[in-house]
This record gives sequence, C-alpha cells and structure tokens, in this order.
Amino acid sequence: MMMSPRPTNSAPPNVSWSLRYIEESDHDALLRLWASCEDLQPRLMAHRSNLCRYLERNPECSFLAEGPSKQLLGCIFAGHDGIRGSLNHLAVHPQWRRRGIARALVRRALEALTAAEIAMVTLWIYDRNQDGTAFWHALGFEQWQQCSTWSLALNTSI
Repeated sequence: MMMSPRPTNSAPPNVSWSLRYIEESDHDALLRLWASCEDLQPRLMAHRSNLCRYLERNPECSFLAEGPSKQLLGCIFAGHDGIRGSLNHLAVHPQWRRRGIARALVRRALEALTAAEIAMVTLWIYDRNQDGTAFWHALGFEQWQQCSTWSLALNTSI
C-alpha cells in the first residue's frame, strides 16, 4: 500500500478474530482479499494449482486471519528451502488494519519457520510502499542495500 489517506475503518473495534492455516478452499477468498489491497500483486498465486503446490511444499507455514463469521481478514504465506525462509503476500483487508492482525500473522509465520529450524527469513516489498517499509522496520527487519532482486520467468503459461 502506498502512502495515501488512511481508509475509513468501518469494522467494529472489538470484534474478535482468529488465525488458522491456509487451505486450498480459501483460494477465491484470497483473491478477493488481494484485490482489496493496493500494491499487492500475487500473480502466480492467482492460479489455484500454484497455491496448492506452495501449501504442499510448505505445510503449516501459511496462515490467515478470519473474523467471527469466517470472513477473511488477512493472510501471510511463509516457505523455506530448509535453510532460508521467505515471507510473501502479507495482506490485511483495509477495513481491518491497525488491530494487530498483521503482527499476529507475521509472528505465527516466524514461529513456524523457527520450528522448522530456519536460520534467516527474507521478504520482498515495493520501494514505494512506505507503510509496509515502516511496518517491517518496526518488527526489526533490515533492508539490504548491497544486492538487488533478479528474476527469470521459466513458464509463462502459469
């Protein structure tokens, strides 16, 4: 999310929410959540088969927050290669921000990676995402200046 006027928080202030593992059946709700979040483009996760593969390879690492009526409020994907972990697609619906949901999702994902004996975790964030940068900095993450991200599309049909 870019710096913009804060969304009106129309959700009731004391509504409870809970965390659980992400499941394949959450795919459509995840797409709706991501569509509500500025500056979030999970292109590969837009395909149900990719979501299933990710969850299969990284069991019990990705979480969502849901409200009392089971509405999806937020999510985070975490995965690892056995040594390094990554956090991806942290999102909280604009009406539910500033209630501790993002911090709780990150904490749960980091606990899962710690239990898997992962030594380090990285994440990617757009430079223009000032709110996101401040959030990660407040959690103790440091921005690396000495390297850049490079990518190569191996399968353009996905």
